[in-house]
Amino acid sequence: ELLTASEIDKNFNNFIGSSSLCMKKIKIKLTKPPMTRNSRNLLTNSQRKYVNFEVGKFSELLAPAQRILKYSKQNWTQIEIRSVDFETLIDITDFFTIFASSVKELYMDQVYIKSCLRLRLYLRRIEFPKLEVLEMKCCQALLFHEFFINCKTLRKFVIKSGSYISASAFEAVKTILQRNVKLETLGIHFNVFNMIFNEDIVKITNFKLKEFHALDLYRIPSFFSDVKPNMENFLFNQMKTIEALSISEWIVLDVLKLIFHMPQLR
Repeated sequence: ELLTASEIDKNFNNFIGSSSLCMKKIKIKLTKPPMTRNSRNLLTNSQRKYVNFEVGKFSELLAPAQRILKYSKQNWTQIEIRSVDFETLIDITDFFTIFASSVKELYMDQVYIKSCLRLRLYLRRIEFPKLEVLEMKCCQALLFHEFFINCKTLRKFVIKSGSYISASAFEAVKTILQRNVKLETLGIHFNVFNMIFNEDIVKITNFKLKEFHALDLYRIPSFFSDVKPNMENFLFNQMKTIEALSISEWIVLDVLKLIFHMPQLR
């Protein structure tokens, strides 16, 4: 609708292009190869201040996406990467470097690296100084400790993994939870949930959540002996501030009783 309105006349075009609120609603989305040189140049040379970018489904789009992100000289604040395989750690490091200093929201779904050989002489530590939202769904576990372990500005952290979580990745997730004291929304799915609540994470957390979501969970043998008590302790520690709560249906009654002691629950 905004793009259509911008074609009415020059005034509409200039108004929408200069409005940060309007431009935040417009997303550059690359999901179908190939991309023509004219289209790439048009986006690269645009005077509009685009802030949202999504690349997905085809790894062949990474090269034109990287060129647009790098040469358009925009302050990209929202990036989405879906169903893309990077060749090496070097490639994904180069990609992240382009927008790491400005991005506030980063969404990744099924992002993998074919070769995980780490060349320490080349790879540099990337900082995300403004990152507030990090959603990682079914992504390679090493991304946690390679790129996001030093984040301290998160307000929303969503983790979903359908594969094995390495010990180093698990420790990185714990470190992220420990360092982000302003965290307001936490979403944990499947085996990440099981690993985290096998321990009492209250000891390492200093945040006060407004939202907690534990979805796509499966019953595990240690649930009643370890996971359930730890989760109860965690929810008890957060119950004065939680406004939204969603948990898989198999969580037992003792846990659900806590909702009657959550004064902010909406």
